[in-house]
Amino acid sequence: MNRRVFLAAVGGGGIGVYATARYRWEQAVRDVHAEGDGQPDDHPLRYAVEVLGRATRSDPARIRVSVTNVTDTPREFFAGAHPPFETFWGDEVDGDGQLVIVPDDREALTQRDRSIGDVVPRRPRVTTGCWQARGEIGTLDTEFGATLDPDETLDERYTLLASVSSPHCMRSGTYRFEESISVDGYGTDDWGFTVEIGD
Repeated sequence: MNRRVFLAAVGGGGIGVYATARYRWEQAVRDVHAEGDGQPDDHPLRYAVEVLGRATRSDPARIRVSVTNVTDTPREFFAGAHPPFETFWGDEVDGDGQLVIVPDDREALTQRDRSIGDVVPRRPRVTTGCWQARGEIGTLDTEFGATLDPDETLDERYTLLASVSSPHCMRSGTYRFEESISVDGYGTDDWGFTVEIGD
């Protein structure tokens, strides 16, 4: 191979590698939409979910979940070890993918074999461009009760990732999160939200 042909071959390979890397990083970019379940008008607590930021090449997607006492008297609710919402896993409605939401406040979380702080990656996976959790998480086996005064809101912010066990990386689709909440110690109510992942 003469020098001119050799350089052309190397140049072509470089372009291919660059295109592949660019494609992988573009996989990290995802539009995210979230919508909470409706609640009866006379329900004492009002839950809400909102998207704080979509997934980009530099930052994972972020959401916020909140609960507000909309009555004129204090109300107590129970929601596991990590209120206001601790069903951290959302399954794909029409597939086998799975997302996980990791709360900023991780005091009541557990993780095997590493610090819980390491579960959120600093960057997408180099091989896939995927914002994917770096380990499984769980919660302490306890129940948390909180009393909300009238118009008081309790909220938490979460990082949205593909779960470590998901066979797909935040592919486009609908994912469902749901849990049961007890109000004033009487019975339970189911509330949840859906997350739509777009291209």
